[in-house]
Amino acid sequence: MVLSSDSQFDARGVRDIATADLSPARRPVIEALEAAGVGNRQRMASELELEYRRYLVMARRAGARPAASAAVRAYASIARSQGLIEPDDGPEMTHAETAELYDSMVPYGNRELFLGQSEELPAVRAVNYRESVATDSPTTWRVGSLPTVDLSVLREDANSACPTARRVDNESFGVDVDGRLYSPSRTRFADSEETAWQFFSSPDFLAELFRLAGEPLFLVRTSYLVYEDEDFLGMHTDGAQCKYVVLMSISGEVPPLNTYASLRGASSETLVEVAMANSGFPEPDETVPITSEPLLMRGAHLPHARATHRGRPIRLASACFDTLTGTPAG
Repeated sequence: MVLSSDSQFDARGVRDIATADLSPARRPVIEALEAAGVGNRQRMASELELEYRRYLVMARRAGARPAASAAVRAYASIARSQGLIEPDDGPEMTHAETAELYDSMVPYGNRELFLGQSEELPAVRAVNYRESVATDSPTTWRVGSLPTVDLSVLREDANSACPTARRVDNESFGVDVDGRLYSPSRTRFADSEETAWQFFSSPDFLAELFRLAGEPLFLVRTSYLVYEDEDFLGMHTDGAQCKYVVLMSISGEVPPLNTYASLRGASSETLVEVAMANSGFPEPDETVPITSEPLLMRGAHLPHARATHRGRPIRLASACFDTLTGTPAG
């Protein structure tokens, strides 16, 4: 396999693909997913869009057409029918070649969605995302410079979604293979409806995230977090496919978030030891207010926690964002 030697590939080729408008494909993709009986279609459509962008990056990088799952090929067909960006002609890559290139370019991606399952492919290499990120990079930003946020729209969406919120309780400490720290927790999550997806993926919102993070971000998940009396979320980090997270209150004033910037570069073993020694709640380096003004945070990088909630239930809107090549800027 011959890779492009163009030293300007990353700066020119990746940015063009990252910023290409694929929105005309979204509705046909969601309709196809609905016809196939797929659940959580908003999330799947967003994940497929990101994997298709990665397909385009890999094709341009290799000068060849990567192998791809039936789902990604279906997305490519819809994109083609809409006259959207597509890869140049080139020789077909094997599944093994594609897996090797994917793992090198997108070490924290969703290779199973991109390529599908196959016993002939090597296992996905376990890479600790959190330990690989530079520790001196910024971790939180206020998402200002936005038009006035109409919280009533999100509240109405939450009113529809939250009655079916699922409780997620955890009683253990540990670290997943991708570096995600977890601690005991008690809370509820509700999958959001289309309104939240439209809000968090609006051009104005994404442009502001681009300005703050220094690279395009791609929405892959939205949800509502519900905290009732005695609920809590011990010190943790988000998964590697949720590299950036946006949090905002839709319940008025809510308790702040505890953050631990001094632990960003700590080993997984140290994080677990610190979390266990403090019952999941070490003394925070900072308490960050959660308001109706969205907070952007490197959720997979920055350990954070929410202390035990007391009083009336509160609701937060949450959105997870990934990066194109799986490795953040900075």
